Amino acid sequence: MEEKQNPADKAREGVVLKKRKRALGRECDRDCVTCRVPCDNPLVLRTKDMYPSLEAGEGYFNKREGRNVEMGETGDINLEGYKEKVKTSTKGFLFWEKDLLFKGMTQTGYEIEFDARVEWGCMPTESLLLSLAGCMGIDVVSFLQKMKVDLHKFKLDIDGERNPTPPQYYREITMHLHLTGKGIKERQVERAVSLSQEKYCSVYHSLRKDLVVKVGYTITDVEEPHEVK
Repeated sequence: MEEKQNPADKAREGVVLKKRKRALGRECDRDCVTCRVPCDNPLVLRTKDMYPSLEAGEGYFNKREGRNVEMGETGDINLEGYKEKVKTSTKGFLFWEKDLLFKGMTQTGYEIEFDARVEWGCMPTESLLLSLAGCMGIDVVSFLQKMKVDLHKFKLDIDGERNPTPPQYYREITMHLHLTGKGIKERQVERAVSLSQEKYCSVYHSLRKDLVVKVGYTITDVEEPHEVK
C-alpha cells in the first residue's frame, strides 16, 4: 500500500518547486540557493569567482539573478526575502488579574505574565531585555546557517545596566554569545552580529539611540560534525 504524503509536507514541496521555477525561468528538478538548499546549479553564481577583489563580508548586487547578496566567509549569503514580509502593525492585549499581576497576550495568542513583585511573572524590563536577545539571536543563527556554518549549540547571556532614577531606562546592555561548532571562524560571527545590529534587529533599532550595546563572543570548536536527528 502506497504511503500518503503529509499535506503539510506536500504544501512545502509545492512552494519550493515554485521558487525554483521562478529563479530559473523554467522547471527544475535540482536544488538552488533561492530554495535555501545548496547544489551545483550553474545559475548559482559564486561571488569569489566573479568578484575576486571583494573581501568576505562585503556585498554586491547580482545582476543576473536580480538580488542583493551579502558575502560571507564561505561564499554567498542570500538574504533575499529575509524579514521583508512583516506586518507593519502589531497588536497586543494586557489583562489585569490581581494586585500588580498582569497577563499579556500577543496577537497570535502567546501569553506572558508580568508582576511588579516578580512573584508570579517577570518584570516588563526583563522581557524587554530578552526580546532584544531573542531578536539578535534569531538573526545571528540565521546568518550563520546561510554561511553553511556547522553550528552545534548557541547560547546568549545578556546583562543590562539601568538608570538609577526615573526614567529607569537601559543605559548599557552587554551580550555575550557562546557558540559551539566545527570550524566556526571569528569573521563569520562578527559579520553575523554586524548585519543584525546595523540593519536587521528590529528590537535593537526600536530602543533609545543613546543606548550602548556591547557584544562579545566565545567560540568552542569541536572536531566532529553536527548530526541532524
